[in-house]
Amino acid sequence: MFVATLLSNPLFYPIAIVLSVAGWFYYQRVLSPYAGVPGPFWASLTRFWYLNRINAQDMHRYTKMLHKQYGPLVRIAPNEVSVSDPAAMKQIYAVNAGYTKTDFYPTQAPNLSPHGDSFTQLDEKKHTYRRRMISHIFSMSSVMEGEKFIDNATAAYFQVIEEHAQKGEKMEMGHWLHMYAFDIIGELFFGRMFGFIKERRDIGGYMGAVDVILPHAIRLAVLYEWMRPIINVVMYPLSANLRQAIRCFEALGAESKRYVDERIGKPSARPDMLSKLIKVMEEKSPDFDITDVYTEAYTAIFAGSETTATAMRSAIYHLCRNPQYKAKLVAEIDAAQREGKLSEMIAYGEAIKLPYLAAVIKEGMRVQPSIVLTFPRHVPAGGATICGHFFPEGCRVGVNPYVLHYQTSIFGEDAEDFNPDRWFRPDAANMDSYMFQFGSGSRTCIGKNVAMAEIYKFLPKLFREYDVNLADPTKEWKEEGAWFVKQTGVEVKFTRRNVE
Repeated sequence: MFVATLLSNPLFYPIAIVLSVAGWFYYQRVLSPYAGVPGPFWASLTRFWYLNRINAQDMHRYTKMLHKQYGPLVRIAPNEVSVSDPAAMKQIYAVNAGYTKTDFYPTQAPNLSPHGDSFTQLDEKKHTYRRRMISHIFSMSSVMEGEKFIDNATAAYFQVIEEHAQKGEKMEMGHWLHMYAFDIIGELFFGRMFGFIKERRDIGGYMGAVDVILPHAIRLAVLYEWMRPIINVVMYPLSANLRQAIRCFEALGAESKRYVDERIGKPSARPDMLSKLIKVMEEKSPDFDITDVYTEAYTAIFAGSETTATAMRSAIYHLCRNPQYKAKLVAEIDAAQREGKLSEMIAYGEAIKLPYLAAVIKEGMRVQPSIVLTFPRHVPAGGATICGHFFPEGCRVGVNPYVLHYQTSIFGEDAEDFNPDRWFRPDAANMDSYMFQFGSGSRTCIGKNVAMAEIYKFLPKLFREYDVNLADPTKEWKEEGAWFVKQTGVEVKFTRRNVE
């Protein structure tokens, strides 16, 4: 009777809502284990604050600013903290430290295999087992067995660069380097280039689809898990761009499966990544079956195209804006060329012997890592003290590579500047140990060597054969980051150099 009377009172519902909201405010601001961590007021109350920053695509710059304002710990959601302290990075991401991935990651899963994939797998034991099965495929020696396939895409791209040079036309490197990286993934993981460079366009709208699908996945990832299916149901009929992107990716998935299926059961002389994945399937099935081959190849499209292009764009853009460093790199390349140390198609083994090139690549990835959000982790059993604050078991903490890479305590007082010379300082090895662009610990990006091979081979060839300059030196690039950062406006012109 009392309950029925209470529910029938017209004042009950507004009062209940007010009390619920007040209780939520009090809990989050006073009682929550995150309550003592500083940060934006609204971030402590709702994850929609985080979503707003994802929509603005500036979370990396904003988080960096917040850490300057609040210190090494910043509350970026009711239940998540961003950490900028370098020592904490070693603590959180150390092998066997017990910090596990959160539910942020599964929205990016390809969902092609019942066994999951290496990146989004939350179960550490399953991840370790899977990684052991395929890690040898991604070793640098294994990648180098397919070096000629990287060369195929490089030769095609340099034909286009030469045409632009002869015509005096500018090239938008943000777009072209993405197409180049896409075609390399095609060569290595699908047995052929997709044809972006040859056709000089976004075939199938695949690149455009990545630019829509991935930000959508990250928007879902920063919200509570229970909200995600609701958002999907609401967004699908309302967003024509999302529907088109999903159709493009379904087409890409079907095409990639077809490429893989064409190789199944047929002997292949190609020592590419696909042939090695098929070999693992033949040896490890049913633990690693055809769906896992689909998964690893398909994942490479997401993880291996935009990320590699980001690193190359960063190096090219910053060298063009800092001609003193570009001159040092060109001088090193020219000296190696005169001494006969460089092939026509520069080999990875030749490029890694150029120390200033290595410094340029590191510095490009330092000032612009491809991932620009935190890598969130759960605090392990027993809790943990980070930067003097105790976090109980299950709390979410993470380090943002973009924020970490600008810490003056590690990278010097000039950390804001692009300066490859820093990598010749006495503390270079210590700085290198805090480079976080590929993650760290047992979850380090498995495709790291594929990316590094591409970058080391492309940059010295470009600067050996062309004088590369910004078409408009006064124009700054535009970089937006929802998860992977995307740079546009990197418009350059090429002038043929006389290579001795």
